[in-house]
Amino acid sequence: MKAFKLASAFAVTGLALAVSGQAMAADTTTEWTWDGKVTFSADLMNNNTALENAKLSNGVVGERGANHQNAYNLDVVVGVANGGFSADLALEKSNSVVMKNFLYEEGAFMFGEIGSVVTTEAAIKGMNSDQAYTSDKGFRYTAGGLQVQAFGGASYTSDASTASTYTASGGTTGQGPYAATDMGLEFAFTGSTDTVTYAVDAQYAEDTMGAGAATDAALDMYMGVNVSAMASDAVTIDAGYTSGFGGETSTALMATYAADALTAYVRWNDNSGASDTTIGASTVMGAATLYIDYALEGAQNAGVKLAGGEGAMTYAANFDYALDASAFSYGASVAVAAGDMAYAAGYASREGQTSSELTASATYTTEGGATMALAYENDNGASNTVDSSKRSNNALSVL
Repeated sequence: MKAFKLASAFAVTGLALAVSGQAMAADTTTEWTWDGKVTFSADLMNNNTALENAKLSNGVVGERGANHQNAYNLDVVVGVANGGFSADLALEKSNSVVMKNFLYEEGAFMFGEIGSVVTTEAAIKGMNSDQAYTSDKGFRYTAGGLQVQAFGGASYTSDASTASTYTASGGTTGQGPYAATDMGLEFAFTGSTDTVTYAVDAQYAEDTMGAGAATDAALDMYMGVNVSAMASDAVTIDAGYTSGFGGETSTALMATYAADALTAYVRWNDNSGASDTTIGASTVMGAATLYIDYALEGAQNAGVKLAGGEGAMTYAANFDYALDASAFSYGASVAVAAGDMAYAAGYASREGQTSSELTASATYTTEGGATMALAYENDNGASNTVDSSKRSNNALSVL
């Protein structure tokens, strides 16, 4: 395997040198994008003194102005294209200059930051995610519905993670990526007929985080298949199966009926032996949508959502009842735009009425695009959307 990877590295390097020489003779186009802001916010009132952030470096929570926030940045991005090459040179707020979104594309070949060709992972709601290996950079060949790619990247136990607890090949555990792939291969094949669409894909990767610093072990392969077929004009059948790193498997079957304002479905999921069946339906009645989602072995919800607008005003409301927990939640919001002024207010009572949130704001926008606002939030669950660093439950802020 080492010889194969070494040969692949030389092949990719040789291609990069060859296409760079060709592109030198092509016309270069450059596009500049500028974005910047200066912000200041401070509490005019803050009555919360008991939360976890009870003391900040610039004051004590509860003091007027104690949580003031100052921020400024100027982001400059220079987009450059030359022949088949394109990339962005960015001056970012961290005062660093980086090159990103590098790509070379010509005919069937693509090289650079091209992402993954895997599309089957979590293709149906309820299926496992985070099974496939991340493809940060790679070299791809496309021929019709077939895509073949060599790649490298870092995969985490969760798409939202940058430092997860992993268990690598050989049983080694620690904090960081589940797998930092120094070399991987993947392929995908997709196609369709008048009534059926399908996708099949697979990945093979080698690990730099095995049992011992010098170990380079093969990881579990990822593979997946997804098929969607129209049984009639109103009925669609979806099926999916995936198997990925960590030994996880995921299977789903789903039938959906959609006609006029009514949508109904039945779905069966099995994730590594844990199965669940869910039935549901929704219907649209003017500005309102009524829904029910009933999992035989899980969460069960029914409710109504309302959304609409008239003139400069928009509004929304919702009511949700958790059947399995015998608890309900509800909320409403309204926003009005009046010239340079904008007003908004909202209220939300969370499931089981364990907490609630009340918000209100008024915003003025100048001709030059600057905004000034007063924002009030009373949140006895302390989620605080005005400024998450403050963790206040009763604050009036100038922004």
